[in-house]
Amino acid sequence: MAPTPPSVAEWPPDDPGKVLLHLDISGGSVDDVWTDVFASKSQLQEKLHRLRNDANVHESPWVSQRAELPAELFAWEAPPGAALGAPAAGKMRKVRFDAPASALGKGFSSDEVMRVLAHRPGSHYAVESEVFTTAMYGDKFAVLTRATLAARGPRRCVLHVVYAVAFSPALTRMLRPIISKGVDGGIRASFQVLRRLLAEKYELADLADDPSPPAVEGAPSEEAEAAAAHRPPISAAMPPPAPGPLGLADVLAYRDLVARLLRLHDPGAAAKALAAVLTVATTAALAAALRPAQEWCLGGGGGSGGTFLQRAACLPVTTGLVSLPGGAGDVVTVLALVAVANWLLMAGAELADAYL
Repeated sequence: MAPTPPSVAEWPPDDPGKVLLHLDISGGSVDDVWTDVFASKSQLQEKLHRLRNDANVHESPWVSQRAELPAELFAWEAPPGAALGAPAAGKMRKVRFDAPASALGKGFSSDEVMRVLAHRPGSHYAVESEVFTTAMYGDKFAVLTRATLAARGPRRCVLHVVYAVAFSPALTRMLRPIISKGVDGGIRASFQVLRRLLAEKYELADLADDPSPPAVEGAPSEEAEAAAAHRPPISAAMPPPAPGPLGLADVLAYRDLVARLLRLHDPGAAAKALAAVLTVATTAALAAALRPAQEWCLGGGGGSGGTFLQRAACLPVTTGLVSLPGGAGDVVTVLALVAVANWLLMAGAELADAYL
């Protein structure tokens, strides 16, 4: 079933967005970059679709109302020779294409609604988009992006792009980290292609991964307030994300929290290793603390001489359903088996989706 906008297309209220691009661009004006990235029939965008082997790329005309956009999802076609019009603040259009299959996934179609939030030639531009796909669970989520272009001189500007995933309430929370990981890999790969194409024409410098859009110099106060209204609120203290099915340290420990405690900018190998060590040590310590209770149950405390509650509490132990690990080595073995089983299940699900 195809997703129906806008039911799952609202920006998550507590998500500042993840940075896809934050570039200082020299060698071209803000208008030049706008034309390359967002204009209809952009040669740079056409090259991007060719490099990704996308097919059936269609762009609708720029319109003033959403009701004027093609109503279909994934199947509409732009009329041959139709005038595409010109973008302006408040105008919107649709773009769709078919992405090719990969080794671990079948092809899918994308349908994007792009809306211009600000359009000030020579000064700044802002665009918001929502993308729906026919990928697995595509009827349960939308990918949202916000892009800002701000001039920093006659031949220099800043490009800032963030994204978020909006989930339908009908999607179980267990699947959300899995989908988020897949979306993150795909969208980052796509925007890296865009970055390479921009680097062929302009001089680029990466800026800090700040989810806040760049300041717009010279914008009137009412326009700045309007831009702020579209800006996602930034939570002062975001909780560490729940681990997804990625590997031993990722599944069983909060590596991001460990990275914060160590004041690490990136939760890389060091944080993963320490998270795994902490997980094993904590599990082994907990098992050691509970071992006297297990021995008491096996020694007769859970037998016929005990009370009903004692026998019920000891039943998992006396029947062999629960057996505490003997030490850290047993903990490592069990956790490794869980991680391997988890990886096999995920790989099997992806292969089944690709070939069934």
